[in-house]
Amino acid sequence: MAIEESCLETLRSTSMAPPVHYILNIQQFSLLTKQNVERYESNEFEATGYKWKLVIHPNGNKSKNVGEFLSAYLAMADSNSLPLDYTADEMSEGGRFQRLRTERGFDKFISLKELGNSNIGYLVGDKKILLHLGADGPHISLKLALADLENLPSGTEILAEFTLRMRDQSNTRHKEAKASNWFSASEPEWGWQRFISHATFVRWFLFQVVFFVEADVVIHGERTVT
Repeated sequence: MAIEESCLETLRSTSMAPPVHYILNIQQFSLLTKQNVERYESNEFEATGYKWKLVIHPNGNKSKNVGEFLSAYLAMADSNSLPLDYTADEMSEGGRFQRLRTERGFDKFISLKELGNSNIGYLVGDKKILLHLGADGPHISLKLALADLENLPSGTEILAEFTLRMRDQSNTRHKEAKASNWFSASEPEWGWQRFISHATFVRWFLFQVVFFVEADVVIHGERTVT
């Protein structure tokens, strides 16, 4: 439901629709900062009858002389179809979106120093992972493991939630298992010693000596244990 108010100068629309939640997940955020990416845009998403996108400047919005901060904005994805005098109220810095002003947000959303502080948990450093596939008698083992352990700071533990999946290539009988675990240099891997029987693996998941294994990994935090 929407309420429209008209006057001589401006057509204004106030939405009564429930809020929409959109999550932008960026893998290896450090690549954006290291490669000096000026502007990064999300895919389009729809809310309150309009199409939007999230826009970030990983090293700050240079057009506004911002540095050492992450700049973040909400932007209208397609405003060409709007009347020139159209105004839409959305919660972004308490401002309004117009056809001639389609982007609103925060020039200094968060400092890069604070963002990169792993003790706070906004951004956890990029981690390299491995999948270990093995045999345990009549079973196949499948485990997730941390790589590059020599560069892991002493006492560091990383909390990961993950799903390991073996894909059925002809049907949708995929085999998967989910878990969460603290990984460290002393305990770098975790998984299932008997993930699937060898007979089931050959029957459903091995096709002309080819099989597919997937890993969905979310890093939730990092801590230092002394």
